Amino acid sequence: MPDEGAKTTRRGVDYGLISAAAAMLIGICALGVSVYEVRLMRTQARAEVWPMVEVSSSFDRDSYAVSVENKGIGPALIRDVQITVDDDTIKDWAEFYRELGGTDVPDVSMARTTGNILRPNEEVTTVRFGSSGGELVWRNAERAKLSVCYCSAVHQCWRHTLPNLNSDLGHTVEVAACPRESKSLF
Repeated sequence: MPDEGAKTTRRGVDYGLISAAAAMLIGICALGVSVYEVRLMRTQARAEVWPMVEVSSSFDRDSYAVSVENKGIGPALIRDVQITVDDDTIKDWAEFYRELGGTDVPDVSMARTTGNILRPNEEVTTVRFGSSGGELVWRNAERAKLSVCYCSAVHQCWRHTLPNLNSDLGHTVEVAACPRESKSLF
């Protein structure tokens, strides 16, 4: 009598082969779903730590100020700040003031921004020129461009550029990386 356990076919159909193919198809589908879920989780993790840095300026009769604010939902590591006047790179606020036509830097308060971590909704006033210098800066602010390069906690980086210091219309682009060792004194 033939062994019934060895019989795998009925009318020429190999049920073992069909079962193996079905198991392989289910495994491939499960792998695809897992890969998709990992991508979704990674996207969600990046969104949860997404910073959004913006630069603004303000002028009133008492002062002219430049501020950097994190409007995102995650911390922003400020890696580099660059300022140019008439397309010439500036090394510090004193040089900035002289390039705009000032002589002695008037009453000014400064805070170093490069290397700082801005929490969500935190704003730092980078520089504030008192009334005597503020008006000179305000009148010439269209000659100056400011750029801030910053990264998130998951090392995703962006550069926010303000085309001139009197503009409210800065633009932000994603960049591969920000300089690690910034020479910026801002």
